[in-house]
Amino acid sequence: MEYADVTKRHRAEQALLESQSYLKLLLDSTVQGFYAVDREGITTMCNASFVRMLGIASEPKVIGRKLHDVIHHSHTDGTHYDVVDCPINIGAKFGTPAHIENEYFFSVKGRVSRLNIQWFGLSERRAAGRDLYILGHQRTQRVEEELCLLIETLELQIAARTQERDRIWSQSGDLLAVRNLSTGKWLSANPAWFKVLG
Repeated sequence: MEYADVTKRHRAEQALLESQSYLKLLLDSTVQGFYAVDREGITTMCNASFVRMLGIASEPKVIGRKLHDVIHHSHTDGTHYDVVDCPINIGAKFGTPAHIENEYFFSVKGRVSRLNIQWFGLSERRAAGRDLYILGHQRTQRVEEELCLLIETLELQIAARTQERDRIWSQSGDLLAVRNLSTGKWLSANPAWFKVLG
């Protein structure tokens, strides 16, 4: 009987380890930064993207630390961000879920990143005083610059196509016109109408 109990417990422990390994593999495969904190703000878990965003050498240097003074210590204007005002700290204490856009975080080398962050607690774990889970999607300066460049390129393409369409409209010898199909009214006509029909 005792042998059966030990075997059963061993299988359960093995299944738990496999489940934890699978979860870790999933978390490390995402580009979003993920970390979990307890009610005191101490980091209990994180993924590879989070460590990379912070510029920290390895996960063990994150686990067990209160990270507010390392990554979230200042506002955008440079003023001190007190831990009691930190929405993540408040969420960790009271289990309130939230979403904030464009929150500034600092890597250990002082590099600033804008993150969209979201946090939540699993109710049964929160009731037991467990972790708050935080996701951060990085908005780097490079991404912002690429987005601005893309918008600018699209604007130039639209302007060029509009100019080409206007040139064809004004210089074509064909009779071109725009008509409202529902009312039957003519909205506009190109110069060829006046040249051909006088």
